[in-house]
Amino acid sequence: MKKRIVIVALALCMLCGCGEKQGTGNQQGTLASYGEDITVKEIKEKYQYQDDSVMPLYNVAPDEKFDVTFPYDLSNVSSLEKIVTVHTDASCSAESEVIIYHTVDTAENGSKVVVAPVAGVLTTESEDEVYMETDQGVWGNAPMYYLAIHYDMESDSIKKLKEPKIIPFTVKHEVTAPAVKGVVSADGRFKLSWDAVEGAEEYRVYKLVGSEQNTGDSNKPIMGKENGYQNCSLLFEASTTQTEYDNFAGEGHGLAIHEASISGKEYVIGQNYSVNGEFYVSAVVAGKESGFSAAVTTAELKLPHEFTMETELMLQRFASVSDMPLEVDVVNIDGSISRRKVQYTFFKKKTYLDTEVPAYEYQVEGTALTG
Repeated sequence: MKKRIVIVALALCMLCGCGEKQGTGNQQGTLASYGEDITVKEIKEKYQYQDDSVMPLYNVAPDEKFDVTFPYDLSNVSSLEKIVTVHTDASCSAESEVIIYHTVDTAENGSKVVVAPVAGVLTTESEDEVYMETDQGVWGNAPMYYLAIHYDMESDSIKKLKEPKIIPFTVKHEVTAPAVKGVVSADGRFKLSWDAVEGAEEYRVYKLVGSEQNTGDSNKPIMGKENGYQNCSLLFEASTTQTEYDNFAGEGHGLAIHEASISGKEYVIGQNYSVNGEFYVSAVVAGKESGFSAAVTTAELKLPHEFTMETELMLQRFASVSDMPLEVDVVNIDGSISRRKVQYTFFKKKTYLDTEVPAYEYQVEGTALTG
């Protein structure tokens, strides 16, 4: 299907999906965006969209092509000049531009620019496989796209606009994406949770990370949409049949475990490993994968990670109970430090010689850290 974007007087026709088939969005002006219902007014306010003559498009096909027509000859425009561009940010800056297939056809009555997706951004495993097998481009799974038209579609002669005309659009998928949220337990452990999608055979978890994100070091907000998602990496995390996920960094559920050599008892010396960046979840129904859920970002979370080197309690000995710290410093996933209380349990334990010596266990409040 091709959306035909012509002179602004026909913009309402474009909203209704003129062409071979129509979109399935709410005809009362509600934009379905991966689990959220956003009114046209809210979209305009959120994305600084002021033009009343052209309305946002919603639920376009993943491989949608756009025809943008102009009533004059554009053949003399330099091949390096951008007539129509697509962006992932409302600013429509050069940094947020995505790669598109862009052709210009000129006839007696004007020019037509055809815009089509190539590799897409934030693409799922399924979309990547289709692209590799068929070379069929898709837009991907950005929350919102912005079609920017840089030339006047109403003037009698060629005229470049000072500011482009911007048309926001979203992409529809056959399978509904799950509504995902991040949950933090009482002991400071992070997990993803979502409601079941009817008929889902599995759910796929993805993570978007920047170049400088290491647990306990930094966890800066990802400037994905502002950069066309080019300066970050989308990683496939795992597949699960459950409706929650916390197996970060493998099957250890994001925990670093120390096993006592004599008792065999396990203690937690680190947590929330590999919890950083943004997480997305998709659902697979009848072999077809949905688009992404809304992003669950961790950049603002002060989740406990591990002791600082100076306050590490594991295997430490103290001359007396009065020397034992009542509080310790714990590094959070973003590298910040939190002061946390320690709770102790005292007991006698047997040595290799079968004698008893004083011993203690500890639990750091608000964390899973023990020893």
